[in-house]
Amino acid sequence: MQEEQTFYPVTTEYFTACLPLLEKYFGITAGYFNKELSNAKCLIPHREGNILKYSIKEDCNLVLPFRHLECHDLLSLINSYGTITPIIEEALLLVAYCIRERQIDENEYNDLVQFHTWDIYQSEWAHLLLFMEQMEARTLQGNEQTAITIRTNNGEAEKISIPNSDNWLFRLIKKELASYFPEVQTAEKARQDIQRRKPSAGRKKDNAIYSAVAYGIYRMLHEENAIPSQPDMPNELCQFSAAIVAILGGCNQQPAPATRHTPKYTVDIANKQYSEKAALQVVDAIKLQTTKKSLINQIAKIIKYGDYLFILTQVPQNNILIFKTDGTFLTKITKGRANNEVIYPTDISIDEMNDRLFVLDFYRTFKVFSLDGKYLSHTPLSHPLFNLESVGNQGACLFYCLNMTSKNQFTGYYGKDELTGIYKCPYSAKGYANLAYLSKFHQDSILVAPFFSDTVYLFNMRTAALDPYIIFDFHGKSANQIDRIRECKSLNDYLEPIETEGFYSGPMNLVFINGKLWFGFRKTEDAFNMFDTRTQTLTTYEKLFDELPNYYGKAGQNGELLIYPFEIPRLKEHFEKHPPGTEQGKRIEAMCANEDDNPIIVFAKFS
Repeated sequence: MQEEQTFYPVTTEYFTACLPLLEKYFGITAGYFNKELSNAKCLIPHREGNILKYSIKEDCNLVLPFRHLECHDLLSLINSYGTITPIIEEALLLVAYCIRERQIDENEYNDLVQFHTWDIYQSEWAHLLLFMEQMEARTLQGNEQTAITIRTNNGEAEKISIPNSDNWLFRLIKKELASYFPEVQTAEKARQDIQRRKPSAGRKKDNAIYSAVAYGIYRMLHEENAIPSQPDMPNELCQFSAAIVAILGGCNQQPAPATRHTPKYTVDIANKQYSEKAALQVVDAIKLQTTKKSLINQIAKIIKYGDYLFILTQVPQNNILIFKTDGTFLTKITKGRANNEVIYPTDISIDEMNDRLFVLDFYRTFKVFSLDGKYLSHTPLSHPLFNLESVGNQGACLFYCLNMTSKNQFTGYYGKDELTGIYKCPYSAKGYANLAYLSKFHQDSILVAPFFSDTVYLFNMRTAALDPYIIFDFHGKSANQIDRIRECKSLNDYLEPIETEGFYSGPMNLVFINGKLWFGFRKTEDAFNMFDTRTQTLTTYEKLFDELPNYYGKAGQNGELLIYPFEIPRLKEHFEKHPPGTEQGKRIEAMCANEDDNPIIVFAKFS
C-alpha cells in the first residue's frame, strides 16, 4: 500500500525570507533542504575561487512531502494563535518538516547548534521547580517563613541568606522562567521529567530536539514581536509551543487529526454563555468624504487594505468606490459595459500577494484592477457566480460560491484550471439564489458557511478540498436536517419552522479573528456570537456596542479589528434617544450633523 502524502509548496521567496529565522532560532540552515532544492531545480551553481557554491533561484517552488505530519492540523494550530505572520507561519512549517519528516537525530542536530544544552537547563529547572513547590507547601502547612541560603561549591564566595519574605523569590522565579519550559509547568511534570532522565526509565533521545524547538518557538515569537503585550501571554505561549511540539513528536495525548468527514470542533448550542456586556469596543471611527462622485446609499462590503478602503455598495447603485483610510475619496470604478468598466459588481476581494483588486461583475465576469482602480484584465466565467475570495500563495487562486441550481455549489479557480465538485447543496427547490459566508482563515484557506448547513467548512487550496471544520449541535432544532430539506418544495417550507418554532438556519455573517469565530444566527435574537476555538466556549452577547446601535450585517475585517459602516440618519436617531457619554461616542455624534453625508466607518475590537 502506497503511503499517503501531502505536498506542501513553498516559494523560494518565502523560503529565503525564512532562512534567517530558521538559523537564528533553530540552527537550521539551507543545507538541510539541499535535496528538496535540487529536486525542484532551484539551485544555481557558481564558483568563488576554487569553491563551488550555490545560490537559490527566484520565482521558483520547492515541494515538501509530508508523510508523518498532518499539515492541515498544524496550520490550524498555528493560525489559532492569531498573531502569526505568513513568514513565521512558513518558518514553523519548515521546522516541522525538518524535524518530523527528515527524521533528524539528536547528534545531527547538535553538530549544527548547541540547543541541546536547553535540555540540560530543563532538567535543572525541574529540580528547582520541585524544590520550590515543596518549600511553599511547607510554608502553608506550618505558617513559617522559608529562608533561602545560596552558596557555590568552589569556596570562592561566601554563602548568602535571603529571608524570602512571602515567598517573593519563588514567585518571581516562576514568573520569569516558567514560560521557557512549557513541558514542565507543575510539580508532577517536574517529577515525571526527573524520572525520565534516570537510566532505568529508558529516556527517549529526542527530548533535546523538542525542548530546543519549544525554546526556539518562544524566542522567535517574542523577538519578532509576534506576542501581544497581554499579561496572560506567557501561559498562552507555553500552551501554543507545547501543542506544536506535541504534534511534532506524535504525542498521543493530543487529539487525533480530524479526518475529511470529521469536524475539528463541535459547538454545542445548549452550552452557550450569555453576556450582558457589549461584545465590541470602538477603537476608531472615520467619516467617508461626501462629493457628487462619492455618494453612497448602503454599503454591502468594506475592505481595508494598506492605505485604502474599498467600498462595494448595495442595489440600486452597485458601485465600487475607493477611499483613503482617513476617509478621503479617491475614485470609483466607472459603470458601463466596456472591459475596463463594471456593469453590476456583486463581490470584491483583495489579492494581497500581488496588490490587486478582484471584482465579480454581473455574476459571469471576473475582473482585476490595481489598488487605485486601474483596469488590468478580465476573464469570462462559464456559469453564474455570487461570491469570491482570493486565496493562495501566488494570489491567483479564487474561491466562488455558486448558485445552488448549479451542479456544485462551490468551485475553486486557479489560473485557467477549475476545481469542481467540491460541495453539493442538499436543497434543490427553485426560487432561491444561494449565497454563502466566506472568511479568510489564512493565505491558503478560507472558512465557508453555506446556507442550508450546520457545518462550517475549511477550503484548503493546497489540497483543493472542502473539509468540515466546525459543526453546530442544535439538539434537534436545526432547520438543516437533510431529510427535511429534501422535502422542501419552496423557500417558505424551509423558513416556516425558523419563524414559528425557533429553529436554527445555521451560522451567518462569518468572521474569523485570532482563533475566534464571530457569527450570527438571526437578525435580532442570537445575532452576536463568539466561539473561542482555544477554550471551545460559546458566548452570546445581547448588544454589539455600548454607545452605538446594533449592526446585523457582516462586518469587514482588518487584522484584529472588525469594521462596521453606519448610515448617519440611523446614528443620529440613536444618539437622540441615547446621548453618548464617552469622548469616542461624542466624537462620532459630532460627525452626524448632516444626514445627507456618507456613512461613518467604525473600527472595533473584542472587549
